[in-house]
Amino acid sequence: PFRMDLKHAKPLCVNLFDSSNRYIGCLWIDLDDTKARPDYDSIAARLAEVLEKVIQHTPSLMVSTQGTVRQVLSNLLEGLPIDPNQRWLLSAFGNGSQFVGVSFHVLSSHSQMPLPYICNTIEQTFPNSVAFPKNQSAVAFLNIAEFLQGDFFDQKALGEKLKPLLYAMKLTCGISNRFDDLSKA
Repeated sequence: PFRMDLKHAKPLCVNLFDSSNRYIGCLWIDLDDTKARPDYDSIAARLAEVLEKVIQHTPSLMVSTQGTVRQVLSNLLEGLPIDPNQRWLLSAFGNGSQFVGVSFHVLSSHSQMPLPYICNTIEQTFPNSVAFPKNQSAVAFLNIAEFLQGDFFDQKALGEKLKPLLYAMKLTCGISNRFDDLSKA
């Protein structure tokens, strides 16, 4: 277990691994409003063990709409066509929301932080968003609903929310213009 100190969250985290010791996710326990107790680490570690066993015995738990959206968006970035069902899925996931595309890049080639972990943290920080590894980078489609005031997109507020994440994980990023149709990402 380890703790992160982000501007909008101070989670207790435990990385999760499958039976092949491949990273599959991160247990994220938000402790913002709670005084940390020493036994939280051991409780989180035990909970992570139980989750890993449940996932190992029921792999279908790892299949999600968000995971499918990740795969469809990854295919789009590869230039592959999408079928009407996939287009509908992106539309349903987006549900009229606005997004920005963000490409996250690790600043140091010596970074020990796995890209799936970075993607998971991005998704935890930005609800209703998706992130996935792509060519030694992390690509994210961030739902920017919390940064919209009518038609005004508060880019500065987005930047302020990104800063602690970029600093903590030693990342840099590039951000697209906003858009509302994920199928045209």
